[in-house]
Amino acid sequence: MCWASTQATFGFRGELSSSWGKVNASECRVLCEYVGGGFGSKFSAGREGVIGALLAKQAGVPVKMLLDRSGEQTSAGNRPDSLQKIRMGVNKDGIIQAVQIRSWGTPGTGTGGAGAHNDGIYKLGEVDKVEYGVRTNCGGARAHRAPGWPQGSFALEQMMDMAAASIEGIDPIEFRKKNDDHPIRGAEYDIARERIGWDNDRIRGGAGSICSGVGMASNLWFSAGGGGASALVRIAKDGAVEIRNGAQDIGTGTRTVMGMVAAEELGIPLEMVSTRIGDTNDPQGPMSGGSTTIGTLTPAARLAAHYAKKELLAVVAERKGWDPTDLDIRAARVIKNDGSDTGLSFQEACALMDDDAIEVLKARPRRNYAGFSDTNAGVQAAEVEVDMDTGVVRVKKVVAVADAGKLINPLTAESQVRGGVTQGVSYALHERRIMDRQKGRMLNDDLENYKILGSVDCPEIDVVLIDVYNGKSNTQVMGLGEPPIVATAAAVANAVADAIGTRIFEIPITPKKVLEAIAKKNAPAGGKTKKGARL
Repeated sequence: MCWASTQATFGFRGELSSSWGKVNASECRVLCEYVGGGFGSKFSAGREGVIGALLAKQAGVPVKMLLDRSGEQTSAGNRPDSLQKIRMGVNKDGIIQAVQIRSWGTPGTGTGGAGAHNDGIYKLGEVDKVEYGVRTNCGGARAHRAPGWPQGSFALEQMMDMAAASIEGIDPIEFRKKNDDHPIRGAEYDIARERIGWDNDRIRGGAGSICSGVGMASNLWFSAGGGGASALVRIAKDGAVEIRNGAQDIGTGTRTVMGMVAAEELGIPLEMVSTRIGDTNDPQGPMSGGSTTIGTLTPAARLAAHYAKKELLAVVAERKGWDPTDLDIRAARVIKNDGSDTGLSFQEACALMDDDAIEVLKARPRRNYAGFSDTNAGVQAAEVEVDMDTGVVRVKKVVAVADAGKLINPLTAESQVRGGVTQGVSYALHERRIMDRQKGRMLNDDLENYKILGSVDCPEIDVVLIDVYNGKSNTQVMGLGEPPIVATAAAVANAVADAIGTRIFEIPITPKKVLEAIAKKNAPAGGKTKKGARL
């Protein structure tokens, strides 16, 4: 038995029972009710997980394997960095004709992908894109919340603003709308524009003052879910209800939403349903990746609950001599289709069973319904203030408009958006690995020197959730773990450029980089500053 912090309970078990792990699959049970932080880095058991299993097998006693902060940073993978060069051709009407992209990414010593997704959101005309992987003597690449998308968005969205600025009479939002045919995002641009105060007067580019600016960026995602997962619904004779699946809850609210779907389909309150997850002895579940977990599990949960209720009502009908097609359950009462109460509570109906319980196992169909797009959409707008004397950037507000299909639990959905935006602002302003150029050793592999966004610097986050009936499954749910981080850093960068009147093409956007950009912009002809230093 292995207690693991993993985003893939069944994948973890598979690694332990492989020829490498040398543990018999029938003897291996993985438990992971609560993952903790993952964000894409915990799909694999890793060397540390396999070593722990081998030690336990050899020693015949439990083994606890932990990585300290330095080990996590240097041995368990890193988000790849990215260098991108983009050229864009636009006609006089503001329609993009062609884009040329060259990008370089660092998978470390591994073979993982390190590309940048920068050609999927807008209609870009002819696309000429080539990506290169550059090996470095660093830890291997691992996913980090929407892998490759924040990097690609940071470059593409600045190019979108630069292209808009080259066309007289068009602002960045209208330019995006001209080159974006997604129906949901079309409405989201207008919502973000209004809520960020896009057209308000602002102080921009003045020396010795606090300047402000606004920026916009977009995202899309592919999170409708897929097949390969099942849910078990068990209704006991005493009225106890369980729904079970072996997948993990990475913190996105999978446990809660599965229970909500089952409770609604059964016609009983959520508090009457117990959700059991994170145990590989339970039905097969998906990994928590690609924001597809909820879109994969909830259709299976609804299907299993539907057939469990159907079996229960068949028992009731047989005992009472009623027509089962004339029965339903609402508010934990058995009712008839005309709305009249039969006098039976849910618990009393369960007590009519001969067996100890009804158990129904149902799988999600592998394919989504035909004719529907598998993408969801989002738009973010950021407002920043920049101290022109110190170069300090403060993100004052982010408006995040998000499409997650049919909303089941708005509170957990909003929490996911807030978390993504917070990480996106941190990525834009603070996060940076400092590497020894000769040895490839990370020099700031601790919490003191690897800077992340703190509570004092967290902006106001205005979340707008768009409820979309998309027909992609029997719950119409789409995941929301990764999409909210895609656009944030790009929106912040565009807002900084709007505030100071010049662009910064590298993150994190530190005070030093801001001051250097301002000095370069203000340098006299010939490229020299007032002190005579060439920039």
